[in-house]
Amino acid sequence: MCSDSVSAARQRPNRTISAVPTHLIDPEGDHLVIAPQIRPEHVAEIAAAGFKTLINNRPDGEEGGIAMAEIEREAKKHGLTFIAQPVLFSKLTAEDGAVFARALDESPGPIFAYCRTGRRCAALWALARAPKRGTETVLRLSREAGCDLEELRPRLPK
Repeated sequence: MCSDSVSAARQRPNRTISAVPTHLIDPEGDHLVIAPQIRPEHVAEIAAAGFKTLINNRPDGEEGGIAMAEIEREAKKHGLTFIAQPVLFSKLTAEDGAVFARALDESPGPIFAYCRTGRRCAALWALARAPKRGTETVLRLSREAGCDLEELRPRLPK
């Protein structure tokens, strides 16, 4: 999950939804789990696991992706709040982080966020929480969740 630069041993998931590895990114704060791409048939299990909000950070049309509308339809069918915030890692901004922070703060938790590998979800969380938690803390927690976000450092608060 996330980056090939993180060893497989450090990428052990906190839990698995069907065959999708998930990682709790901030054990002491946000009730946010990040994951790679899910399929519509995974949504029932996500809801049964107690998640209340599903966030998609993957744009439609990416190779190997699942249409956002399919996942949203299943989320609504299972009583989940669905939030679409599709982004590209290379174009992430502080405003993207602020939007993600509002989603974390205003949505019922726990929250399950996904993209292609989980990396965009981790990056959005880092942008959202770095102003209060600090750059070093969010980079460390992301790394512990299997996502090396060092290249995001220049875009995080000093």
